[in-house]
Amino acid sequence: MSAAHAGGFVPAYLTGNIAPQQSATLSQAKDVLVKVRLLDQSRQDAPPQLLAEQILEKPRSIPADFSLCYDKQAIKPDGRYVVEGQIFVDGELRYNSSRQTEVLRAGADEHPQLRLDTVGGN
Repeated sequence: MSAAHAGGFVPAYLTGNIAPQQSATLSQAKDVLVKVRLLDQSRQDAPPQLLAEQILEKPRSIPADFSLCYDKQAIKPDGRYVVEGQIFVDGELRYNSSRQTEVLRAGADEHPQLRLDTVGGN
């Protein structure tokens, strides 16, 4: 019996892309960093649990593709899972998820497209 079947980590992937909600020119920026996180929000009485995170430093283009590797065994049929993202430009948070995108459940988008809102009206 393999370790995966004996209760070990069983890798699964959630792929999608991320970009600002409104068209933005980020090519002029010296430093762009994109952060995407998969969170378990199943428990109302506890903070969300981080299941996976990807950080893209200086992505080649925006929208940027992401691929989050998570433990398939950590996903429960009655759980609530969301993906959220942020884009930092020259060290400052410029774009953020204003709403959570549900994933990993019946009817949810298998390849979410995160569209982020401008932070602070920039």
